[in-house]
Amino acid sequence: MVAASAVEFEPLRAEHGQALHALVASCKPLDENSLYCNLLQASHFGASSMGAWQQASLGLEPQLIGSITGYRLPNDPHTLFVWQVAVDKQARGQGLGLQLLSHLLAHLLTNQSQTPVTHLQTSITTNNTASWALFKRFAKQLAAPTRTDVLFEHSAHFGGSAPTEHVLTVGPIAPGALANSTHASAVDAQEHANSRAMPELSPG
Repeated sequence: MVAASAVEFEPLRAEHGQALHALVASCKPLDENSLYCNLLQASHFGASSMGAWQQASLGLEPQLIGSITGYRLPNDPHTLFVWQVAVDKQARGQGLGLQLLSHLLAHLLTNQSQTPVTHLQTSITTNNTASWALFKRFAKQLAAPTRTDVLFEHSAHFGGSAPTEHVLTVGPIAPGALANSTHASAVDAQEHANSRAMPELSPG
């Protein structure tokens, strides 16, 4: 178990690319990307991504134990698309996925120089119950409606090689909704710590 007080959150940067690559590789069955792709995610899309770092003992480097990679939709910068969520095995069941989502959204909402985020999207396969639970829980905390559509279809887009990806849209997110969900996130994290809930491994 990871103590909440020992975890720090910060947007990803290029120097985090290797740690991101190693984290995703350890979180089966998430899709693995090349190190080059992870470097691009951590640099070009670092401002719309977030890492959770476990503070190490004296003389050791902090360890990346959770991450969210995402980007604003090119044709709709009000919408943040979450590419992938990864949570290290030792940190699962403690609500870290919810904390990552909250910290990322808070980071984007407090940056007044950018277009405000009003919607969040992610793609999930039918059998990825952990991801459905994570994002539906986050939507509930934000008191935001959800909508599900087909993004990439099993036959038409994947040629039968992968299951259909459904896009889950959360929003519109009301102003102040994130602040109202802060206490709920803390309570939910404690409940996860007590119950050792399902791993929060989402899209990919």
